[in-house]
Amino acid sequence: MKHRLLCHPSAIFFVFITGLLFFSQAAAQFAVTPDEFEFPPQQIGISSEIQEFTVTNENDEPFTLHPGQIGIRGKDALSTELSVLSYNIETDDGDWPARFAYILEEVRELDVDVIGLQEVIQRADLDNQAMQMADSLGFYYYFDSVDDEGRDHRFGNAIVSRYPIEETNFRALEPLNQYRKGLHARLDVEGNTVDVYTTHLHHVGLDHDIRKTQITDFLDFIDETNSGGYIFVTGDFNANPDWEETRLMYDDFTDVYPLFHENHLDPEHGTLNPRLGHQQRRIDYVFFNSESIDRLAPLSAEIILDKEHENPDMESDHFGVFARFELLSDDTDFVLHNLEESVELQPEEQTTVELSFLPQTEGVKEIILTIQEHDIPVSGEAFDATVTDLPWSEDFSGADEFEVPFGWNSNAENWYVFNSSHAGGEAPEVLFWWEPVSEGRFHLRTPPFRTTGLDSLELTFRHQVDNFEDPGIYDLQLVSIADGEEHLIAEWADPDNISAEELSFELNRTDHGVGADRLFLAWVFDGASDNIVRWSIDDIVLGAFPALAMSPDGYDFERQQIHTSSDTITVTMENIGGGVIELEPEDIRIDGDDAGSFMLEGPSEAVALASGESIDVRVAFVPEEEGQLEAMLYAGNTFAMLTGESFDPTITELPWEEDFSKQVQGGIPEGWESDTRNWETFNLNNAGGEPPEMVFWWQPEKEGRFYLKTPEFDLAGRDSLTLSYKYRVRNFEDPGEYTLSVIAIADGDEHVIEEWVDPPFINATEFSGVITRDDHGLGSESFRLAWVFDGTTNNMTSWDIDDIRLADEPIETRSTADADIPSEFALGQNYPNPFNPATNIAFQVPENSRVTLEVYDVTGRRITTLVDDQLDAGYHEVTFDGTRLASGVYLYRMQAGDFVQTRKFMLVK
Repeated sequence: MKHRLLCHPSAIFFVFITGLLFFSQAAAQFAVTPDEFEFPPQQIGISSEIQEFTVTNENDEPFTLHPGQIGIRGKDALSTELSVLSYNIETDDGDWPARFAYILEEVRELDVDVIGLQEVIQRADLDNQAMQMADSLGFYYYFDSVDDEGRDHRFGNAIVSRYPIEETNFRALEPLNQYRKGLHARLDVEGNTVDVYTTHLHHVGLDHDIRKTQITDFLDFIDETNSGGYIFVTGDFNANPDWEETRLMYDDFTDVYPLFHENHLDPEHGTLNPRLGHQQRRIDYVFFNSESIDRLAPLSAEIILDKEHENPDMESDHFGVFARFELLSDDTDFVLHNLEESVELQPEEQTTVELSFLPQTEGVKEIILTIQEHDIPVSGEAFDATVTDLPWSEDFSGADEFEVPFGWNSNAENWYVFNSSHAGGEAPEVLFWWEPVSEGRFHLRTPPFRTTGLDSLELTFRHQVDNFEDPGIYDLQLVSIADGEEHLIAEWADPDNISAEELSFELNRTDHGVGADRLFLAWVFDGASDNIVRWSIDDIVLGAFPALAMSPDGYDFERQQIHTSSDTITVTMENIGGGVIELEPEDIRIDGDDAGSFMLEGPSEAVALASGESIDVRVAFVPEEEGQLEAMLYAGNTFAMLTGESFDPTITELPWEEDFSKQVQGGIPEGWESDTRNWETFNLNNAGGEPPEMVFWWQPEKEGRFYLKTPEFDLAGRDSLTLSYKYRVRNFEDPGEYTLSVIAIADGDEHVIEEWVDPPFINATEFSGVITRDDHGLGSESFRLAWVFDGTTNNMTSWDIDDIRLADEPIETRSTADADIPSEFALGQNYPNPFNPATNIAFQVPENSRVTLEVYDVTGRRITTLVDDQLDAGYHEVTFDGTRLASGVYLYRMQAGDFVQTRKFMLVK
C-alpha cells in the first residue's frame, strides 16, 4: 500500500532537532486528562467551545513540552495515494493473449489501483477480459452488460480494483442503451469510502443531444448512488472536452487532465489512436467530484498505452488516461490551539492544550490528538440544522425541558426551555434565569438561516422581563450574526419590568446581514445574572418579504453565426421570499446596447408568484452583428447577464478551398449548415482526396430533401467563377429511387449546377465547371453552394465529397479516365463502422487481377467469401450483410497476387 505521513517538512526538522536536544526526556512520565474526548453534537460551520486537555508532570524531574511535540492527525495517521485508469480495450482484436500481456505489463509498471474499462468482451471461447485482468493482478472486479447473462457473447464495461468492492449498481443509459451502461462500484480504500463510475457513451459525432440525455441520466445515477465522499468517474464519452454535452459534467466534476496540461485541446493530447485512422481527439476521461478538493490532492495525469507497437494489432484504437491522487487524512474539522512556546513543568506542575470542534460536513469525525508519545482519541458528531424554508417558527413545544432546542446554541446554563407561559404564549417557552449566578455576555442563538438572494426579513416574537425589587445594571439585546459579524436589531438597556408583549422587526441587507448564506438570530443577556429574575421568549416567527431570484443568474451562449439562432435556454424566475410577486409581461424584458441580439419568449399575461412559485422564460442568442455581445434580462429589479460571441462566416476573398482537414470527425465546419445529421466528417478518402472528407450516409433513416450548405459568399460584381470538387457515390445492391444535386443558392433562389437521378455507382472522380451570373445567380451578395440528397436515406450507401474549390481562374483537373485507374492495390476501411446490419467494403485494383475478399471471425474461422473473381483494373465495392451474426469484432482480408491486407470491423446490434 502507498502511504505518506501528513507532516510539513519544517515540522519534521523541528521534531528531529528537539528529539536530539531532549533525548534524555524520552523516559519522562506525564499524564494527559481526559485521555479521550467526545465533543457534543455540533452544527457544521460553527465552532464548539474550547476543550482543555491537562498535561501533568508525574516525574520527579522537570519536564519540557514543546509545541512541535503536539499535533492532530487523521485517525489512521496516514494519507493514501490512489491511482485511477480509464481505458477502452477495444475487445480482443484477434490475438487477445498477446494484447493482454502488452496491456498488463504497463498496468503493473504503473502500479494502478482502480481501472474503468470499456468494450470488455466475454464469449464461450474467451473468458471475461476484466476477470482475467483482476485475476492476474489479484484485484476485485465488477462487470455488467446490456446483453443477458445467459448469452454466449456479452459486451460491456467493468471496474477493476485493488481495494474491496462493497457495493455495485448499474443503469442502462437512455436513449440508445445498447452497451451504454453506467457502472458503479463502492470501494473501501484504507478506511475511505470511494465511489467509482465508468461509462461508454454514444459514438456518432453529431448526436450531441443523445449524449446530453445520456450524461444527464448518468449524473442522476451518480446522485442516487454515491455515498457523499470521494467520487471518481472514468469512461469513453465519445465527446471532446469543449463540446456542449461534456460541459454538463463540469458543473459538479473536475476533469483531472487539464490540471497538468495547459494545451489539453491540442491534437497531441488526443486519446484516439491516429495510427489506426482516427483523428486525434481527447474523448476519454478521469473526473473527480469538485467538492472533494479540500480532501483530495491531484498529483498527476498522463496518457498511457500510446506508444507505437511493432505489431499494430497490439494497439487499441484508444489510449488510456491515468491519474494519481492523494486522499488526505481528515483533520480539517478540528482546530488545535497549540502552545505558543515551550513550557517547562516542574514535578506535579500542569499546563493545558486546547482543541475545538469546527466541522465542515455532517457525520461522525474522528482524530488523534498527539502530545509527545500520548495518543488521545477525539471525536464529535456534526449535524446541519440550517433552515432553508421560510417562514420559520419556533414555539418550543417540541423541546425538552431544561434543554435548548435541537440546532440552537447557548454559552450559559441560564438559558433553557421551561414549562411556563410568562411571555404570553402557550407553555413551554425559553427563558434566561438568574441561576446559576455568573457574570458575562450570555447568548441563545438560533440555527442558521439560509437567506441567499433575500433582501429583507420580518421577525416577530413574544417576550417578558421580570426583575428583582432592586435590580443591578444589565443589558438585553437582540442581534443578527452574518459572516461572523454581529448586527444590533434591538436593545433594552437596564430595563424595568416589561410586561408580556409581541414585537415585530424588519431586517434588511445593509443593517442586519440579510442575504448571507448563513444568518443567525441571538438573544443576549449582558451583565451579572442575578440582576434579573428571568427573560421569557416565545412564539418566534421569521418570514421573508417577496424576493425574486433567477436561475441561472447569468448565461454565456456558445459561439453563434450572425443572423442565425442558438438553441433556447430556460431561465427560471422564482419567488424565494414570502408574499406574492406580481409581474406584467412588460416587466420581463431584455435591455442593453445589444438587446436586439437576444430573443425572449416570456409570458403573454400577468403572473402572480406566491412563495416558492416560479415561471420559466426562454432566451435565445440571435446575433445581428459580429463580436462579443451582451445584454441584461430583467424581471422587475432582478436581472441576469446574457453574453455571447458571434461570428460572420461570409466569404469575400477567392480562391476559397475546403478540404475538411480542420473539422472534428462527426461534425461539419463552422459556418456551414445542414438540416440532418446524415452529413458528417469522416476520416476517409473515398472521394480521391486526402482524409478526412464530408460524407452523406444512410443512417439515420429519414425521408426528405436534405442539404449541406457552405457559408455565404459575397460575390458582388463577379460574372463567372470556376468550381471543382471531388466525389464518389456508392449504393446498396438494390437501391431505391433518389436524386443527388449540387446547386447554387442566390438571394434565396436555387440554380442546379449538377444533378444525378437514381445514379449508379460513381467511382472517385472530380467535377470542374464554370458557374455564371445568368445560369447560377453569381454576383449576388448572398450566394451559397449546396449538396442536396432527395429521397429516403437508406436507398443509398454514401455520397463522399472533398477538396471543394471556388476560384476566379480556370482549374486543372485530372481526367475521369485517370481517376478510374488506381496506381496501387488497396483495401479500404469499411463504411459505416461500427455497422448494423450491413456495411460496404471498398478496394482498388491497378491492373486486371484475380482477387479474393473473405470475412473471418476473431478465432480465424471463415464466415463468408465476398469476392473470388478475375477483376478489371479500377475501384470496386461490395456489401457485407451481418444480419445472422452476433455483435462483435470481425476481420476482412483481401488477396491479389502478392498483395495481402486485413482490416477489422465491428458489428453492433
